[in-house]
Amino acid sequence: MPLASDKLDAVATALVDRISAAMSAEDLVALKTERVETATPASTLASQWLADNAAILESATSTAAGEPGKRKSESVRAST
Repeated sequence: MPLASDKLDAVATALVDRISAAMSAEDLVALKTERVETATPASTLASQWLADNAAILESATSTAAGEPGKRKSESVRAST
């Protein structure tokens, strides 16, 4: 599914794309079920999912920075 906004920078777009690709329908159903059954805030469940899938975030920030294995901020520091 395409992004709803074209105002996101490359890093944010890469993160959203990676999360969308990694999150299965089963993940979404499980998160919704937990939300309904436990009244856990959606932000807490989302944060936990992201923590459990941290490699997705690292990969996305590295890709968006244009240097595999480096975050964008590391690339900027290295060039200054």
